[in-house]
Amino acid sequence: MDSLTQITLGAAVGELTLGRKIGNRAMMWGAVAGTIPDLDVLAGFFMKDVFQVMDELQSLMFHRGPMHSLLFAFLFSIVMASYTHWLYQSKTYQKKNFKRLSFGFGLFFVGFAYFLVGQILLELFGLKTMLIGLVVTISIAAYFFWRLWKYYLVKPSYDFDVSWAQWYLLFLLGIGTHPMLDCLTLYGTQIFWPFDHSRIALANISVVDPLYTFPFLVCILTAAFLHRFSRARFSWTLAGVIISSLYMTFTFYHQARATEILKATLAEQQIDYNRTLVTPTIFNNILWSSTVETDSLYYLGLYSFFDQEKKFQLEPIRPNHNLVEDKEDDHTLKQLKFFSNDYYGMMKREDGRLQLNDLRYGTFKGDGSDPTDYIFHFVLDENENGDLILGKTEAGPQDREGENMAKDLWNRMLGNVD
Repeated sequence: MDSLTQITLGAAVGELTLGRKIGNRAMMWGAVAGTIPDLDVLAGFFMKDVFQVMDELQSLMFHRGPMHSLLFAFLFSIVMASYTHWLYQSKTYQKKNFKRLSFGFGLFFVGFAYFLVGQILLELFGLKTMLIGLVVTISIAAYFFWRLWKYYLVKPSYDFDVSWAQWYLLFLLGIGTHPMLDCLTLYGTQIFWPFDHSRIALANISVVDPLYTFPFLVCILTAAFLHRFSRARFSWTLAGVIISSLYMTFTFYHQARATEILKATLAEQQIDYNRTLVTPTIFNNILWSSTVETDSLYYLGLYSFFDQEKKFQLEPIRPNHNLVEDKEDDHTLKQLKFFSNDYYGMMKREDGRLQLNDLRYGTFKGDGSDPTDYIFHFVLDENENGDLILGKTEAGPQDREGENMAKDLWNRMLGNVD
């Protein structure tokens, strides 16, 4: 899921693990642990664009790969536990230079988190909304950094004793719950790497769902202002975990209902199918998207629980697999088929290049005849040997289309069917 959600979950894990011993430091280290797996995006950027030891395809496959596995959680937690145990046992954390470095890191951390969120706001809601979000973020961050200055940089730090095993448990849970949460999204994650390279994707919740994140975040922020020995602090943290978990359970129920409605729709229209996929659209758990595979066609459709008719509005999509029937052994094609779980369609672009569309994510609008209709698609080039090369990965709305897409999504969620 998105970075803010993972930070919130990590902070909650840290608090429940070591909150009574080390106070808000437990939340901070838990938030760091919850962020670590997503640093594979940063690692992929450096390996692809800076050091050029990785191409576009390898970078795509690297995200939610090894660093999102349980093995990584077990092993990297040893590194983090060893570091934090040394840091606090040696009293290095009390030195002014370390405090200043931590303060600077906090600034970077908040800036990095906002950059990710700001990109979403800019793409979907425009510059005005992004700037409003920036003002709100700066205001909240300024208050938190004032408290950090007053109670951390200036005030002497209290002593505490935390064993290596306790640090290890914090990081194991903080890092390990990250890929577990990602397994519930459509993108999925290779949680059992390297023993099994399959992406586990239950697809019951969107990669960004405010109803999951914000109640959870409010509970954690409230707990952060309470004394570490306060019972209310533990209660607020536990409430955040319970509320978010109940909502997550609710999403499974919603998915089951949407799946039943899809099957009823297919039966009514006498469509024989091989397999189906049902997943919520971005930012909500009300409007559901479906992908249906048959022997000759795919069907893409939407259904909102506010729709008057309990059925999916299905649109047939031709897979056009014949465009690559002579490239069954092509490495790039195999990787992209794996990435899309074989829910893919091909099309020829006006510039002559091939485009592979990941049909799990459906379309923004239209009947799928235009290359820009598809939410997640890949533009393919050919080298001199005729092998396919991933030229560009495209996801999200086209330039200046984000606001329109957000409005269309909202209207469709409310049951307004054209």
